[in-house]
Amino acid sequence: MSSSNQLAARQQWLLESILQGPQASQMASEFIVGSAQMSAAARLAIYQNGYRLRLLECMAAEFPALQHYLGEPLFRLFSLGYLQQQPSRHYSLYQLGEGFADFLAATRPSEKSVQPQWAAGLKIPEQLARFERARANALRAAGAQPHSTPELGCLFHFPALALPQSSTLVEHDFALHDYVLAADRHALALEQGLSFEKPAMPAAQPESLLVYRHQFRVKVVKLEAWQADVLRVLSATTHRAQKGKAMQADWQTLLEHNRLAESELLMKLNLWLPQALKENQLTLAE
Repeated sequence: MSSSNQLAARQQWLLESILQGPQASQMASEFIVGSAQMSAAARLAIYQNGYRLRLLECMAAEFPALQHYLGEPLFRLFSLGYLQQQPSRHYSLYQLGEGFADFLAATRPSEKSVQPQWAAGLKIPEQLARFERARANALRAAGAQPHSTPELGCLFHFPALALPQSSTLVEHDFALHDYVLAADRHALALEQGLSFEKPAMPAAQPESLLVYRHQFRVKVVKLEAWQADVLRVLSATTHRAQKGKAMQADWQTLLEHNRLAESELLMKLNLWLPQALKENQLTLAE
């Protein structure tokens, strides 16, 4: 093997060893020279630990409210377990936390394995992770293209409305919106050396939120039940023709589920949709 090929092979081994963690240290002595003071595996561990600390910093930066809720030791434990199962494979660390909420859901203990008073809160970590991931997505994803607001008559022929990539419907079993805002204020106060009361535990209260970006700022709005129903329909369909048909097909369901007269729902849509389009919560589908 030529010297250039040997170098490439060793670089590839080092990369894989850093990504895989301690289980890759068994072959360290074949590539790294150890000493009496520090073994080959210990020298490799310097790079492995440094890499993982950087990834943990990224996870903490993306999920600050979740880290506040769990506490740093437990958050690090969950994060390391996640990184072990799903090591970073993308050039951008923005992708790092994409599957964290699903990991927390998949590893959540069964409700039968804990005392009844704790069972309800088992879903809080994964739901917090989905909320915070939606905020990160709103900041980075492609937003809605500028367009003129359609006329009201056009709206109620159900044009193909859609959620832009920067808008995410997030639904919880707990009042996480106020908790995350309080956690943000608490973290900011600590950075400034100020005392600030820790946020109270989130109450068991179903909540639907729309996380979106408008004028370069990430915003969150609480939704009424009928608004969440409309966005759920739009999220479930992908093509322009499907969106209009889906809205028409689910129109009666919307009325019945929300116990609204047709005229009342039309009035609500009249007030909401133009503003939602103006603020880039929604967009006209292509």
